[in-house]
Amino acid sequence: RPIGVFVSGFVAQPGRVPGISTESILEYLSRAGGIDEQRGSFRDIRVLRQNNVIGRVDLYDFLIHGKMLQLQFHDGDTIVVGPQRSSVVVTGAVRNGYRFETPLDNRMTGAELIHLARPLPQATHIHLDGTRTSQPISEYLPLAEIMAKSFEDQDNVSFVADAARRMLTIEVSGARLGRSVFVTDPNATLLQILDYIEIDPVVADVSAVHIRRRSVARQQKSSLEASLDRLEQSLLNVSVATDGEAQIRKAEADLISRYIVSARTVEPDGTVVVLDSGGRMVNICLEDGDEIVVPEKRTVVIISGEVMAPQAIAFEEGSTARQFIERAGGYSNRGDSAQIVLRKTNGQVLITGVDIKISAGDEIIVPPKVEFKGFQFGKDLMQVIYQISYSAAALTRVF
Repeated sequence: RPIGVFVSGFVAQPGRVPGISTESILEYLSRAGGIDEQRGSFRDIRVLRQNNVIGRVDLYDFLIHGKMLQLQFHDGDTIVVGPQRSSVVVTGAVRNGYRFETPLDNRMTGAELIHLARPLPQATHIHLDGTRTSQPISEYLPLAEIMAKSFEDQDNVSFVADAARRMLTIEVSGARLGRSVFVTDPNATLLQILDYIEIDPVVADVSAVHIRRRSVARQQKSSLEASLDRLEQSLLNVSVATDGEAQIRKAEADLISRYIVSARTVEPDGTVVVLDSGGRMVNICLEDGDEIVVPEKRTVVIISGEVMAPQAIAFEEGSTARQFIERAGGYSNRGDSAQIVLRKTNGQVLITGVDIKISAGDEIIVPPKVEFKGFQFGKDLMQVIYQISYSAAALTRVF
């Protein structure tokens, strides 16, 4: 038969809740709006009958192990959710990053914290920030030393993977015949790995080998963002003298603002050129996650950017960039005829004139002319354009 159970304490909607005697405590808590996550306790829930405690519930047992106290409720019973107890915040290399309530004694041991947080296999240390006797503390401890340690209210525990990496994982892409992943010791160099890469010398362009490195890509992205920030500042600082000029400047600002939004989506590839000035390969040390690129030999030249007909054209020995640009229809009305961006197959990028001799596989990028009033503004825009051409596979168009 229907009964009524009172739900009080730190719940969303305290009051009398209808139900039946065989329902679990979870059903009654749910009908009361659930436990207030900011104030209520998941570990201190009491069931009263005629003001006497007939059962205590720790919902952590249910959440983790599926265990629940079985009670036969009577009409007029009361469920009391106690105030939230001390808590420990866990972050870092764990499966369960969360804020955990301490048990009823207000202390949590390292063993229990590890049981709740479930650290990842690579976790080796913890970084503890907290307060003891009204003084802030900060400790950095090996994982093995925290098993018997006690954690207190408002402690912040970050699990850290701080073991020295003993091996490197190197990927190989492009014109390869064999394996694409090599696991080697941390002192491995480029030339050592190249000895183990199987290639077809007819297809692979060994002279154009280069590396894509994650740390370089992050640095390129950071530099690009800084340049875009400076460009935005220059855009806002352009002064005007008349209403007509103000309208022109506003149109230019809208155009460049759209370009900035597009440029922020560019993801640098982290290319590292491994040839010295004499064309010899430098035996540089490798980093974990490096990608060794072995390009295929190409027989075409790619012309892109501000030309009338961007396309790929068959390579002709002895031809200059000017001749390839003419074969691509010449410059557009915004093309800069003074200089070009030349991307080589080995990852090298040159800012050069149009009379340079072109090699097979080169990419000729014709940048746009920048004709804006502010000298600093135009300078910052060109810096961004060239920076994108250096760090990414293609140039983001301005117009």
